[in-house]
Amino acid sequence: MDVIKSQNLWLAGKFLICYLLMSGCLLAQDVSFTPNHFNLEVSEEESNDGFSKKFGFEMTNHRDTILEWYWNIELADNFPTEWEVAVADLQLQYSFGVLASADALPNSMDPGTSINLSQSMILRHNGIAGNSTLIFCIYGNKERTEELFCTSATTSINELGKIVNHSLYPNPAVDGFQISNDELVESITITTATGERLLSQAHRSGHRIDTSELPAGSYLVTMFDKNSKSTGVERFVKSGSH
Repeated sequence: MDVIKSQNLWLAGKFLICYLLMSGCLLAQDVSFTPNHFNLEVSEEESNDGFSKKFGFEMTNHRDTILEWYWNIELADNFPTEWEVAVADLQLQYSFGVLASADALPNSMDPGTSINLSQSMILRHNGIAGNSTLIFCIYGNKERTEELFCTSATTSINELGKIVNHSLYPNPAVDGFQISNDELVESITITTATGERLLSQAHRSGHRIDTSELPAGSYLVTMFDKNSKSTGVERFVKSGSH
């Protein structure tokens, strides 16, 4: 109950600020948005690769001048650390974990034009179920003081297979690692923090994963069962040398 109360207070505070600033969160009558609320629910049948559905909005500039806009995301306190968000705007497909557009890359819209960013945001759940909320806001200046639009995005990820208490050892490592509690693991993938897949292979319980060809760095290792459903995701650090 304390978590729910804290979450409600967080949302209420954000939208109260919106209201006090410019009389509500659909603030600029000369810039309209559809829909005004995101609601994303993903079930086991809809997603078994660690990613959710993409979702977005339509935006119209009713002004008689060019509109330049920027965006920000704020995550609720209970947003699972395993979940990752990425946004694509008119300028760039941002990497997972980037929560604000670049000040040097404003999005520009001509007078009287509309855009349909139907796949502007994607949530990577990494096999972790849960419910949470984020706040997505669009601003008319890079200082983020002219708030054009602000909405909560409700995210609900239903149970996605059996989550097992895995660990990787040794970690960090140079040439390879093994997976604990890997009796159900039939395959693994290794991706970068931005989602680029570097390795995908079958796995047998007790066998070592060779990482000798990977450059030094931090990676995500996702384990899958025989039905290609994630049983867990762990971070792995590849050391540069012994």
